[in-house]
Amino acid sequence: MLDNMKHKITKQPYSYTCGDNCCYEYGTIWTLDGEEVYRGPQDDVAILCILSKLNFEAEIIGLDEEGDKCWELL
Repeated sequence: MLDNMKHKITKQPYSYTCGDNCCYEYGTIWTLDGEEVYRGPQDDVAILCILSKLNFEAEIIGLDEEGDKCWELL
């Protein structure tokens, strides 16, 4: 049975440059009900993290323009 509770998901961009400017990192911070569940550049992974936190099992399948499977996340 699905949980009827309404959850709050936030998506916030971030970027970071180290002190000597040799390193640069960017991505998105995803939170679920105020708790950070993922920080990084890949939104596909973030979606799996959110679903997992909600106790849903899922896989994400990437399709190319023709509709053929080209990758998957389990």
